[in-house]
Amino acid sequence: MTDRETLEAEAIDEVCECQYYELQDTIDETSDDELRAVINHEVPCEICGN
Repeated sequence: MTDRETLEAEAIDEVCECQYYELQDTIDETSDDELRAVINHEVPCEICGN
């Protein structure tokens, strides 16, 4: 896997279930930094707050 593929896979595994499909739909436009923030749980979910 490339670094980008690894980031995408990890982000999909770590994203809040409320945002799972949103991330799936926008993953190509999501920056590496944004994916890292998802992986590290730095951005709370806008729906449930987790």
